[in-house]
Amino acid sequence: MNGLWRVAVGVTVVLWGGAVRGIAADPDPAAEDAKPELTVAQQIQRQIPAASAVSRKDFERLASMPAVPKPSEFSDQSLTLVLMFSGPYPKQGKRHFRSLPEGVAKPYELAAEMHRTTGIGRLRIPLGPCTLIHADRITDLTCKVDGDTAKGTVSFRVPKLYEGKVDYEAHRRGEVWRIETFLLPGYGQKVVRGEKGPWKVVELEPKPK
Repeated sequence: MNGLWRVAVGVTVVLWGGAVRGIAADPDPAAEDAKPELTVAQQIQRQIPAASAVSRKDFERLASMPAVPKPSEFSDQSLTLVLMFSGPYPKQGKRHFRSLPEGVAKPYELAAEMHRTTGIGRLRIPLGPCTLIHADRITDLTCKVDGDTAKGTVSFRVPKLYEGKVDYEAHRRGEVWRIETFLLPGYGQKVVRGEKGPWKVVELEPKPK
């Protein structure tokens, strides 16, 4: 699967590289989507695509790497990078991300799903972030609020390609909520965002037996 993802990234960069390089920096999902008039669950769901995304700069870099990369090779270790290139994991890790057995996914289908564009011919303009979890692929989101902390699970599915579930934790900052952690207990990891810094992979402490 990792090799297929790398081919998919290469296809996208070759076909749409000019459009990628011409686009401004990726937006801050907390600033743009965490609107105080929305419910907590709505604020969080609107943030998922951008909060989980790989930057366009890193997306383009993937195609030039000589071997399958590891998230640790990137300064911004986004959830999308972790789901794409981490592993192999124990069986319980398939809860977070697994390919669907409905047919063989073609590289261009994976690329087109992750990096959506519009335009004519080779002139392509990106539509939204580069992510495995676009808004229309979210099938369910739970949200339990306790004071200034909200926790839950986001489920996603792309027919014939993949599906998964990821736990999250968000905190209230002033009038808005901000996703700050994605939890992947099946991987033994979590992906944490600092106040202003990029996402980082942190190993989970083993549960006491």
